[in-house]
Amino acid sequence: MQRSDRRMAKHSTINWDTFPKDKRLERVADIFVDRTSTQNIEKRLAKIRSDRLIAAEPTCMIITGETGVGKTTFLKRYRDMHGAEYRDENNNIVRPVFYLSLQARSTPLTTAQQMVSQLVSPTVAKGGLKNLTDLVKHHLLAQRVELVICDEFQHIVKSGGSISTYQAAEWVKEVVKDTRVPFVMAGMPGHDGVAAIIDNNDQLKSLTPFRTAITPFEYDSVVLRDDFRQFLAEVDNKLPFNSFSYLGQPSQRTDQDVMISGISDGIYSITHGYLRPLNLLLREAAEIAIDNDHSRIEVTDLRDAVEELALLSDWCQAPNPFKLMSNIYDESDEDVASAA
Repeated sequence: MQRSDRRMAKHSTINWDTFPKDKRLERVADIFVDRTSTQNIEKRLAKIRSDRLIAAEPTCMIITGETGVGKTTFLKRYRDMHGAEYRDENNNIVRPVFYLSLQARSTPLTTAQQMVSQLVSPTVAKGGLKNLTDLVKHHLLAQRVELVICDEFQHIVKSGGSISTYQAAEWVKEVVKDTRVPFVMAGMPGHDGVAAIIDNNDQLKSLTPFRTAITPFEYDSVVLRDDFRQFLAEVDNKLPFNSFSYLGQPSQRTDQDVMISGISDGIYSITHGYLRPLNLLLREAAEIAIDNDHSRIEVTDLRDAVEELALLSDWCQAPNPFKLMSNIYDESDEDVASAA
């Protein structure tokens, strides 16, 4: 292998060794790296918000994604970055982006109750559907809400059936049209997911021309592998360690002409490109690295993290890819090439 310095320091003024363990682990949990797909969604959401008062009708959007792809993390971050509530000069609450996550077996009534509880107070969230819907409309306008993000939207139908599905879609359509506040309806894909509810109502369907999905990373071509490795490299740069961990390291050939898997290959084999298990893996590995006074996450830390997670996590039952790797990328070996 080409010789390089495995402990390349990051270009940062932060000395993470001076931070307590809990703060460093919080940093791992809070890491967010934009992808092309999420950047495109952000641009569309900005246009939906700006167009809502000048277009003939507000336009809504569907965002779907399987469990673990980072959909909820992205939506909450969008709210925090682009629509966090504040008080104006008259001390009135202004809430540009309103986020709620529906509980299982919801209905239009319980959804209205939840919205009023979050917008005003649980003590006010009482009465029938009409009264609660009027309160929802009033406070969306009073608080100058520009966008409602309704996560786990598929839960708005308590039980299957075309009647209850139509009624749920009709309720959303009424709120959107009467307030001119667009909805982002996010949740699961599939025949019983978000789109199936919206498509049951022709008017709401016509108000919802934008549909996209947040998907896990794929790995079955050079371009897709490079995309995942670049993502890992950006995550690596944000980790609370003073040196790079080379998470995005690709496969490489040894001096003996033997091809060995890179760290990125091992990470993908465990996480399958899903962000939730990736976050769990990195949090576990980071804790092990901090406990062992490592200046970065070592391959041995990843190896031990997989072993720990495998005891309780059904998603982590694949053979540990870092066992063999830890023998090759030994801490004393200075011949490991740096991440591409």
